[in-house]
Amino acid sequence: MSSRFLQVLRLRFFIFLTSFTKSDNTTSKIDLYIGGFFGVNIQKGAWSTAGVIPALEMALEHINSDPSILVDYQLKYVWNDSKCESGSGIKAMLEMIDTPPHKIVFLGPGCSVATVPVAEAAPYWQAVQIGYSTSSPQFSNKEKFPLYFRTSTSETMENPTRVALLKQFNWKKVALLVQNQDIFVMTKEDLVPLLNKSNISIVATESFKYDPSSSVKYLIK
Repeated sequence: MSSRFLQVLRLRFFIFLTSFTKSDNTTSKIDLYIGGFFGVNIQKGAWSTAGVIPALEMALEHINSDPSILVDYQLKYVWNDSKCESGSGIKAMLEMIDTPPHKIVFLGPGCSVATVPVAEAAPYWQAVQIGYSTSSPQFSNKEKFPLYFRTSTSETMENPTRVALLKQFNWKKVALLVQNQDIFVMTKEDLVPLLNKSNISIVATESFKYDPSSSVKYLIK
């Protein structure tokens, strides 16, 4: 057998062994699943978070392709439609829990109204939940939501800026128009003392459920 043939044979065996090793390393990684909640099929007036899905896919691709992060693991995700509704939010969560594979963490929902029932129920399954856009002040209550964390700040954090803007233009009177949802009602309750402290008078307060038209007409009379 010629030395040339032996060299080619060794080279082919080395290539085969290398390919097998790479394939084995890839398949031996443990899959870790994230359970995502996104408002996709939403009703009029609700907020769609469907655009977050491509961002999540990009993030997972970056992490999974980095050999220095989670070397023995691979992140994947499955998602349910929370529809930016409280009932749909808890339904999506229960389906997520009852359906394999096991999820290591919940991501979302995107709007506060759908997040509340999920965040209230998650501790019963010891499920950590991460919010990517909810800003309701109530989620700052760690006694009520011990396993809920978020990347966005509470809506009340913007109240000092609102007061500063009024002072900048020397506006001494304001009217408040608030939608009847916890996120906005609680933000208003936090804002009122700040306005009073700054000697800014509240001349009127109106609320609405879905359509603010009649409330706006009343305020501009």
